[in-house]
Amino acid sequence: MSTLNDCPAGFYCPAGSTTPTPCNAGTYNDQTNMKAASDCKPCPGGKYCATAGLAAPTGLCAAGYFCTKNAISSAPALLAGFYGPCPAGSYCLVGSATGTLCPPGTYRGSVGGSTATGPTGCQNCLPGNYCSVPGQTSGAGNGLCAAGYYCPAGSKTDRPAATRCPAGSKCPAGSSTASICSAGTYQNQIGQDNCLTCPPGYFCLTNTTDFSLNVCPIGSFCPASTSTATGNLCPAGFYTSKTKSTAISDCIPCDPGKTCNNSAGQTATAGDCPAG
Repeated sequence: MSTLNDCPAGFYCPAGSTTPTPCNAGTYNDQTNMKAASDCKPCPGGKYCATAGLAAPTGLCAAGYFCTKNAISSAPALLAGFYGPCPAGSYCLVGSATGTLCPPGTYRGSVGGSTATGPTGCQNCLPGNYCSVPGQTSGAGNGLCAAGYYCPAGSKTDRPAATRCPAGSKCPAGSSTASICSAGTYQNQIGQDNCLTCPPGYFCLTNTTDFSLNVCPIGSFCPASTSTATGNLCPAGFYTSKTKSTAISDCIPCDPGKTCNNSAGQTATAGDCPAG
């Protein structure tokens, strides 16, 4: 008389079986006396089942990989929809069933990301660009920073409120920092992409926000784009006693019968011409 034995966990036993049949690698069965291959369960998300005949998953999927189901290795080659290296734009911690999208402001350009940040995970969006949505695969993200703003690395919008271009500077599209207006130019408003030409009668130093504070002094003349107070002195033998002069023609020849010191930048005559 034959003896009936329980079909062990990790196996199934159709009617008439003389030996149990193991569940395939990538599956497992934690129950006894299962009758069909369909009773074998797919290895669950985040885990792998390395061999046939398993009563429980072998272990967790490795960092840098995802195991949705049926994985046979902790670091499996790609099988679309099932398992493989963590996709670009994502990172996968140990035991990941799917990749976690890199958050706004970051990107991951290659597969296999295994941490949330740093070289093995998501990295900051490139300076001068912005990444507004999760899962970016390029450091250029969604495009260039808007004109009138600058975008440090990791920016989430093309118009960061905290980095609107300050007065005295310019921020063309794609700026990573504000560029200070050079001498001879100015900008009196915030959020601008260019600097303006210093007007005649004034001089503009580097980072000028209000040219009206820099009136061209007596003894000098200041055409447009003048960068210093003493860059254009009236030549020797000439003088000017008024401010806001705009051209050399505003310099007056020394008056008849009067002398001018033999140097540039005179603001008045020096006195009467001596006898003889």
